[in-house]
Amino acid sequence: MSAVWTDTPADWPSSAWSGRRPATSFAVDPYCYPGTRPDGSYAVADGDVWGLDVVDGGWVDRDTGDRVDMTGRDLVLAYGSNADPAKLSQRLTGTVLVLRCLVRDHSAVWCEARRWVDRAVVATIVPDPGRIEAHHVLAVTEEQVAEMDGWEGHPDWYERQEFHGPVLLESGTVPDDVWAYVGTEALRPPLRIDGRSLRVAEHCHGDVDGLVG
Repeated sequence: MSAVWTDTPADWPSSAWSGRRPATSFAVDPYCYPGTRPDGSYAVADGDVWGLDVVDGGWVDRDTGDRVDMTGRDLVLAYGSNADPAKLSQRLTGTVLVLRCLVRDHSAVWCEARRWVDRAVVATIVPDPGRIEAHHVLAVTEEQVAEMDGWEGHPDWYERQEFHGPVLLESGTVPDDVWAYVGTEALRPPLRIDGRSLRVAEHCHGDVDGLVG
């Protein structure tokens, strides 16, 4: 990421794209995991993506100005391909809200494992004191959490657990309760080279593809 992020949301890079766009227009390239996605916060439903802006500590639809209702939604950290609009549109029922955030003291790192569908090397998240990374959180319904448990293979492949970030949302709030899917040591362990994990932000998929069997 070329832009400089600070702990003040007002200084975060702006997002000005507008209109509803096909979710597939932001599809992740499996050979460039975790791929690209829209700037800023956004919503996904029925194959479409549209932007969300922060107003008065909450989110509004960028095009209509309608307030986004967060009632009954859990927050789940999306540090890899789970922020891919095409994936969310295909796998989750209803509207999912994707809210950008900063995460402290953790980093997304490559796993010594691949996903079955396209053989892409996948990621997990590990403690990394002093580190700050830009990610997203998904604001999801109870039904959507159950759907995510299914595709993440909870609790065998990835275990859904309470995340102790902390997480700073674009709205300027630090939520008390955030879930994260963390790779299990048995099936999704971090890739370690000379005892060090390789951060996704510093090593592209091509760097690790030849290191994982």
